[in-house]
Amino acid sequence: MNSSSRSRAAAVLAAWLALSLPLSVLAEEPASPPPKEEVIYANLATDGSLQSLYVVNSYDLEEETAITDYGEYTQVKNLTTTQPLSVEDGAVSFTAPAGKFYYQGALAGREIPWLVEVTYRLDGQPISGEELAGASGHLEMTLDLRQNPNADPRYREDFSLQTTISLDSERCRNIQAPQATVANAGGNKQLSYILLAGDEGHFSIAADVTNFEMDGIQINAIPLTLTIDDPDTSEIKDRIYDLQDGARQLDDGAQTLRDGVGQLQEGSADLEEGAYDLWDGARELYRGSKELSDGSQELAEGAVSLRDGFQQLEAGGASLKEGIASFQGQVAAALEDAGFSPVLPETPEDPLSPAYLLQVGKVLDVALRQAIDALTGLSGQISEGSGLTPAEQPAEEPALSPEEEPAPAPGDPLAPDGTGGETPLPPEETGDTPAGQPGTGGPLPDEEVPSAPEGDGSSGQENNPPALEEGDAGGEEASGPDSAPVEEPSSTGTADGGEPVSQVLAAAAPEMDPATLQATLATLVQLRQMNQLVNGQLEYLAGVEALAGGFDQLYQGLDQLLGGIDELTDGSSSLRSGAGDLYDGSVDLKEGTEDLYDGTVELEDGTAQLKDESADMDGEVDDRIQEILDEYRGGNSQPVSFVSPRNTQVESVQFVLKTAEISLPDDPAPVQEEEPSLTLWQRFLNLFSFLQN
Repeated sequence: MNSSSRSRAAAVLAAWLALSLPLSVLAEEPASPPPKEEVIYANLATDGSLQSLYVVNSYDLEEETAITDYGEYTQVKNLTTTQPLSVEDGAVSFTAPAGKFYYQGALAGREIPWLVEVTYRLDGQPISGEELAGASGHLEMTLDLRQNPNADPRYREDFSLQTTISLDSERCRNIQAPQATVANAGGNKQLSYILLAGDEGHFSIAADVTNFEMDGIQINAIPLTLTIDDPDTSEIKDRIYDLQDGARQLDDGAQTLRDGVGQLQEGSADLEEGAYDLWDGARELYRGSKELSDGSQELAEGAVSLRDGFQQLEAGGASLKEGIASFQGQVAAALEDAGFSPVLPETPEDPLSPAYLLQVGKVLDVALRQAIDALTGLSGQISEGSGLTPAEQPAEEPALSPEEEPAPAPGDPLAPDGTGGETPLPPEETGDTPAGQPGTGGPLPDEEVPSAPEGDGSSGQENNPPALEEGDAGGEEASGPDSAPVEEPSSTGTADGGEPVSQVLAAAAPEMDPATLQATLATLVQLRQMNQLVNGQLEYLAGVEALAGGFDQLYQGLDQLLGGIDELTDGSSSLRSGAGDLYDGSVDLKEGTEDLYDGTVELEDGTAQLKDESADMDGEVDDRIQEILDEYRGGNSQPVSFVSPRNTQVESVQFVLKTAEISLPDDPAPVQEEEPSLTLWQRFLNLFSFLQN
């Protein structure tokens, strides 16, 4: 045996002896376990359900170290050396050489922090993963990743999920994966999904498949650690400051709004009361307009009757005006017979116009008065020249008022001191005067006139003609419509020779028959009285015609009034209806303003809360940003052993979840015969034979 063969035999013998010695002889229990890493592997079925779970624990040692680890394993396996592992009461003890050391432990009855569910549909029909192997058609696959509420929440909160699905490009075409990041990996399409800590996902994949096979879906769960610098939050803070200012302004505005709505609420109540008053007034107006309409109808009927009466009165007045015109002609003729020629107004187009006839009547009245005055004075002169006794002389006419006193003609010899004056009137017509006496229009009889008392200078009162009452001798001013001022005619008139009548009568006085003079005088007095009555009738007729003309306008206005009353009635009805609607609307408005006021109170409470809560928002934003950054930066959370809380020296924990692959079964492998087991002595002899060779 050469030296190299002996060295090799010694090494093998030493190894064999090491396998034969108890573990407790080779290692001692360490005082403190070194840090380790845990990788938890979960084997899932094609539908995502958990099938098996095991952990690979790894150590990085600088020297050989005796280690005691903890875990409720159903089975352990040394993955680095052939040294057996001692398991007792949940403690795994071993001695690991320097460098990397791995051992595996199977777990049973444990739940992983996430629930995985995978479903498949081929051509629209559900199908299992096992049945899908080698199938062809249109495949629809969904992957749901949810948090497991029964697991330790620290893993759900600290671990992000990275999911990878690999599809053979030859077997899968027209791949559609809207939420995936798609990359080419050789002849495969690799679909990747990322879920941050605490998130859940639902992913859909569709493809046209031929003889379909697929590797298992792999899901890695690791604490997310990112290198993120602190962001510039100045712009965000500026917006926050604007928000704070806006919140304060909003709160102030809400208070102002509440005050305004309060005033609106009070105004709506006043509006409701006013609307009710308006409706009530409109109702009364409608009732009044109805009564006014009924009364106006009666007024219209009375106006028609009045119009008919006016028409009848005008018809009767025509005959009266013709008689008056005839009478005035007779009066004018009588004046001319007495030596007076009154100047009558110019005849108008309508000679029967009451206004014109009234002017003529007033002219005749003035002429009659002057004639009576002249004959009365002449009668006195004749009586003095004839030597009649006082009893035979006519009684004096009562003196006229200054307004009735006629102006004597210049140089009238009948007037005292050449200016005219009082003259006696003819005897008064009385009830005892027989026919033919003055005032009857007939000649005087030969009977003696009763004498007046001696020294009286005038006849008895009963023989005097009726004294003109105050105003009768006037009439110079026209009072009827369309009347014109009447010029007073000459008081004496003219005789045929052109001399004044007074002068002619004065020259003939000694020869004039006193009885004739008295009869003429009495006739003129009676004519004047009748003329004054006629003038009164004319004034009445003129007034009637004026009233009739005004009534025509009144009647036309009455038609318009009736139409206006009808419109008033309709309008008041509409007003009543509109006021009712206004009242109903005001009630709704009042209720709405009450709701609005309640809303503004709530708004004010909300704006006050917003103002208070946004007051420190800038600092809260900084704190929250820092929390988010710390969460994504990682390194702040102390890893927790998934296997046992007794393991305190854990540097990292991660999970690897993988579904079973979908593939057709392989051809069966040839059966290999097992070598017979050897006894220790047989193995020693074989080793010795090996060393000899």
